[in-house]
Formats: sequence, structure tokens, C-alpha cells
Amino acid sequence: MAYRPKSKARPTQKRGGVAKTRKKAGPLKKRGPNTKRSTPSEKPYIKWSGLNRAMDSFDRESNRSFKLETLASATDKLLKEDDRIILPTVHKVLGPARIVSLNFTFFEELDYQLIFKLQATNAKRKRALFAFRVAKNAKDFTKLTESEFAVLEKLHQNAPEMVVRPFRGGGIYLPDRYRRQSRGREVFAYLTQWMGGFYELGVARDLQFQVNSRPPHKLGKNQTKALRQQMVEMIAKTYDPKKRTCMEMPRIHCGDLAVTKPQKGRCKLKLSASRKLIEKVSPARMIHLIVSTKWECGKRTLFLCPSDPGSLVEGLVKAVGKKTATQWLSFYKSAVTKGSIPEKKLFSIEVMEELGIE
Repeated sequence: MAYRPKSKARPTQKRGGVAKTRKKAGPLKKRGPNTKRSTPSEKPYIKWSGLNRAMDSFDRESNRSFKLETLASATDKLLKEDDRIILPTVHKVLGPARIVSLNFTFFEELDYQLIFKLQATNAKRKRALFAFRVAKNAKDFTKLTESEFAVLEKLHQNAPEMVVRPFRGGGIYLPDRYRRQSRGREVFAYLTQWMGGFYELGVARDLQFQVNSRPPHKLGKNQTKALRQQMVEMIAKTYDPKKRTCMEMPRIHCGDLAVTKPQKGRCKLKLSASRKLIEKVSPARMIHLIVSTKWECGKRTLFLCPSDPGSLVEGLVKAVGKKTATQWLSFYKSAVTKGSIPEKKLFSIEVMEELGIE
């Protein structure tokens, strides 16, 4: 092998005619355990989609008190400063790893609330979906949304499998377009789990329930009967007999109830919204609310109570057990007999006697 002499560093010519010797590159330094690696910004990448929609979910002109772009800008600012709503929730679900992206997609607009689908991704490539729910104004809708959040927290504790899980809530400050502090306002927002596979529960023309998917999926009589029974179970499970508080009866046309498409003939029901807890409700009064609740569907009326009285009893038994359900039904029959609660045809004294309720 021929000997090759080491090449000398070549002189380089700088401006002004002064020569300078170019140094050879030294060996790479090994990275020690305490050596800091350059890290990207800790703030996540934030993206908003669907902000150009001018109509609500019922194809009506929106009654928002602010622009969606204003909300997006205010939320971005909150995330960069002192967020106690979104980032703590994502960390609770995905763990302590750095959050790398937050994608907000406008999903639905209700009478009093905006709903965004939020997808969060962390540095370990774990993902989670949430519903980001924001009041449409800083006055009555904010009070309603804040009340809804508080009610869902209590109901979820009693029946976590039948009520959407709420996480954190708080105010988001929306500045005036001219930056006038006196014109700024704060709207309430909160996060819940994203109910993947669930759709709004609707009613078909023949008063059978339907899944409001695209296209709608109409349910049969037996499936409608089973869903009514699940409603009874939900109301009884979320009822607090010690504090005597009961959820307000769900609204069928406002997105309060969500349902899955049939799987092996069965649909699963979940409460997605409830704005009020009714106080001073005895077990007998709670049953009366179930029996008397009805919804107007065009020129026809749909009752919450199953047309088969046995399904009501079965729903109560599934919720609280046979012993407690029997006791509550006995209280109800006694109150109807005394006249303190009005008798209803669907669950009259005669019907209760046929069912063996003493």
C-alpha cells in the first residue's frame, strides 16, 4: 500500500487580502447523560376547522353573540397562558407526556351551545377525543351551560355507564373587537368524553324511536320499548334518595339522549346533557315524573313511560334492585290512593294491583 502524506491545511483568501488558515474539523463529542438536547416548543400545535358555518344544526340562522374566529383566538391565548380546562384534562386522560397537537373541529350548534370535536395527540403518539362545549353568550346561555356541567358531574357519579363523563370547565374571556375592556365578556366552556358510535335519539313519524345518523336508522317496536325501559333505569339510577334530588326529565328533540345503532338487536342509551336537578323529590314523586312525562311530536304525543307497565317495573329493578324498587312502588301506590299524587292511566291503581304492587 503506497504511503500518502497528510495534506496540509490550505490557506484561504479573505476580503482585504489577509490570508487565514482553515482549521480541520475535530472529532464529534459524545453526548453525556447530563447533556441537554435541543427541544421543540412545549406549546402544542393548534388547528381549528369548520369555522365558516353560518347556520345551526337545524339549518336556522345562528344566534351566536360572537364570531367563531373570536372564540378560536381566545382559546389559543388561554392555552398559551393559564389554561386550567383543556390541557389538564388531556393530561389526565393521556398521561404526563407533552401534548403535541390539538385539533378543534366544529361539530354541532344547539340553541344555547356550540360543540367542537377535539382530538389531542401527545409525544408518545397517544390520541384521545373530547367534546368541547361552549356557551353561545355570556349571559343566560353561560349560566345554563355552567349549570349543565355541574349537573352532569353529579349524575355521572351515580350512573357512570349511563351518563357522559364531564372533565373540567371554566370561563374563556372573549375580548371586544376594539379591545375595550368594558365590552369584553366571559363564556363558560367545559370538556366531556367524545361519545364515539353514539347519535342523537330521534322520533319517527309513527312515534317509534330512530337513530339520527345519516341516513336515519329507524328502530322497531321492541327496540323502542327497550329504550324506554333504559330511560326508566337511567332516571332511577341517577336519583339520589338521601338528598332527594332527581334529574329533570330528558328532552327528546334537544340532543339530551344519545343512542348507538343496534348491535345484536340492542341499542345502548346514554345521557349527554341535563341542565337541572329537581329538589325535594320523594321516590313516589320520581315515579310520577316518569309516568307523566310526555313529548309533543307534531300532532301526536309520545310518553316516556313504556306502554307495557311491566317494563317500568323492570327498569326500576335493574336500577336499584328488587327490594328497593318494590318499596318505591309501594310508596307510589299509597300516594296515588291517598290522592297526594294524581292517578295516571298508564300506571293506574288497577294496573298496579294486576302487577301485584301492594
